[in-house]
Amino acid sequence: MRPVAQIRRLIFQGCHELALPGFSATYRYVKENQWKSRAELQEEQDRALAAMIRFAVAEVPYYRRLFRTLDLAPGDVRTVADLPRLPVLTKDIIRSAPEEFIPASLGRQQYHEQVTSGSTGAPFRFRVSRDDRTLAIALLYRGWGYAGYRPGDSMVILAGAALNIGPRNTLSRTVHEVVRNTRLLSSFEMSGEMMERYTGIINRKQPRFLRGYPSALYFFATWLREKGTRIHPPEGVFTTADKLYPAMRSRLEETFSCPVYDNYGLYDGGVGAYECTAHRGMHINTERAVLEVVDGEGIPLTSREGRILCTTLQNHAMPLIRYDSGDLGSISGTQCPCGRESLLLRELIGRSVDMLVTPEGMRVHGAFVGTILENYPGIREYRVVQETPRTLRVKIVADPAFDPAALQGFRELIASKSREWEVEFQLVDAIERTAAGKYRFIESRLPPGL
Repeated sequence: MRPVAQIRRLIFQGCHELALPGFSATYRYVKENQWKSRAELQEEQDRALAAMIRFAVAEVPYYRRLFRTLDLAPGDVRTVADLPRLPVLTKDIIRSAPEEFIPASLGRQQYHEQVTSGSTGAPFRFRVSRDDRTLAIALLYRGWGYAGYRPGDSMVILAGAALNIGPRNTLSRTVHEVVRNTRLLSSFEMSGEMMERYTGIINRKQPRFLRGYPSALYFFATWLREKGTRIHPPEGVFTTADKLYPAMRSRLEETFSCPVYDNYGLYDGGVGAYECTAHRGMHINTERAVLEVVDGEGIPLTSREGRILCTTLQNHAMPLIRYDSGDLGSISGTQCPCGRESLLLRELIGRSVDMLVTPEGMRVHGAFVGTILENYPGIREYRVVQETPRTLRVKIVADPAFDPAALQGFRELIASKSREWEVEFQLVDAIERTAAGKYRFIESRLPPGL
């Protein structure tokens, strides 16, 4: 190993251990765990589930009341096979009575709070315990390792707030980049000038891996092809947070001259799944959460498309049991030839965030508008539709805490990307869904090529 690379890895390991005590031991544990048999993984998951059920019923008012109503004892839900005895939990249930989901011991725990819109366009606030966060990061690095990543490897990330590329201060961002050996590029602004800049950054850094939204990486790859511009080829591209379509995968692999590895993660629900070099699906993590795929009645499905439910196993700051992710997917019944016996998430359906286009022709990832809306109190759901380069129509489902005077502030923030955009806000009672209960919360209806 070259001295510079060795120093990078030492910085990476030392800073992670300092920020997340126990990280190194946790990472070693999950790396070893990936090679256990399916029966061993299931046994460990069942034990963790039984412990979390006992904790939730003892500490969390909602679950204590739920089990009493259903005439169940904690011992009645001891394995993953027992979970269908419980109803599906939705974000609306949590939003209607958030105090019901506060554990009695929360004041003695170390945790952090976060907000996400997931794939639904409805802002949702949740808590993650420190130990669960440590486990989440260890599992992320293990998942990248399926493609050959080693902690401390260089990476360039093209994304937005969903991958922590938001309005953090310059010092914090620089420290983050140095510690993780990454460079963060925003998909919120993808003009020709910015993509020229991104190309230069990638060619100078020569990262081992690229990571980002499929839609943003696809647009960047298309721009590179149209311009006849080449970049230093990475060893792999990680995609996440949007749906990766086959045409996108082909374009990325052709342009970047390397394999693409799709990832799926739901931080609030604790689930994660990562594609390996065999490309037969995404290996579902078993240590942090249970992932179920169910029909409309909450009955588990095998090898068929359904709703993805999550049950957290380690997040004592906010246990979520049979939590509806808002995503659709299917689980494969086959075993991957790579030797890992974890179940495979075969397909992810229903995650899509479109690129918006300013009147000046600059591309802006739709998550830019979503980030503005989802961090404002009182917004339950939203939907952004662009029908012409000049117009954005924003529908908002608000609760009583919403202040309509904020709309002018929203206009000014959106105008930071283009003063020519005309933004129309509509306060509505509900936002239409598809037959599957989904909707695209950022949608461009512009014709191809604009």
